[in-house]
Amino acid sequence: MRIGLLGFGKMGRMRLKAARFLRGATVTAVADSSKRALEAARRQGVPQVYADYHDLLASPTVDAVIITVPNAMHEEAITAAAKILG
Repeated sequence: MRIGLLGFGKMGRMRLKAARFLRGATVTAVADSSKRALEAARRQGVPQVYADYHDLLASPTVDAVIITVPNAMHEEAITAAAKILG
C-alpha cells in the first residue's frame, strides 16, 4: 500500500516513522504548506512532496492517506480524501 501523509509537523513525522514498520506499506508522498516541512520530508527519503494536499490526493502513487493536519482542518481533509480516494 502506498501511503500519503497530509501534514508533516510533529505528528506527521511520528506517523512516517510508524508507517515504516508496516509490512507492505511505503510512504510515497507528503503534503504540507511549509517549505521547511517539505524539505524535511525529502531528507527523510519521501519521494514526492506537495505544497497542496489536493495535489497529493490526485497522485496515482497514493492508495491511502494518514491525516495529520491541525485538528481544525481535519473535516476538510477527510472530506477531500474520501471524495478522491473513495
